[in-house]
Amino acid sequence: MARTSRDGPSGQRGPCGSAGTDIEKEAAFVQAFEYLKSRISLILSLPLDTLDATALERGLREIGRIEGATAAPVDAI
Repeated sequence: MARTSRDGPSGQRGPCGSAGTDIEKEAAFVQAFEYLKSRISLILSLPLDTLDATALERGLREIGRIEGATAAPVDAI
């Protein structure tokens, strides 16, 4: 699946296009925030000073595959 204008730079589907009640839309924003918070935390926990470029790329790709990622292949992002 190709990325769309609703996908953020992280590949996370943005909640702006969510349909439903105000409560459902709010839940979509909360879920998107939690996914982003989790990814940011994982990125910040990478030992950047000890990883070579290959290991860093592998770590970032793994983070890109955690729950909440879009169906787009990581290589396409």
